[in-house]
Amino acid sequence: MLLHTEASDLPLEIQQMLQEFIDIVVDGLPDKLPPKRSITHHIDSIPEASLSNKASYRTSPKDNEEIRKQV
Repeated sequence: MLLHTEASDLPLEIQQMLQEFIDIVVDGLPDKLPPKRSITHHIDSIPEASLSNKASYRTSPKDNEEIRKQV
């Protein structure tokens, strides 16, 4: 299923943004997957194992309180 949208059908704000960033906007996406690499990455998981509930990094009590306020 292919969907085609003409730039002229888009809102004016979107058209202006596309024009502003024309050097990084691609006209189309590839129609196939990239070639298979020699290294594949995956994460082994254990069935029915619980996820770790550990902070990814430590914060000071003051910073921790500020994070709690913002979140």
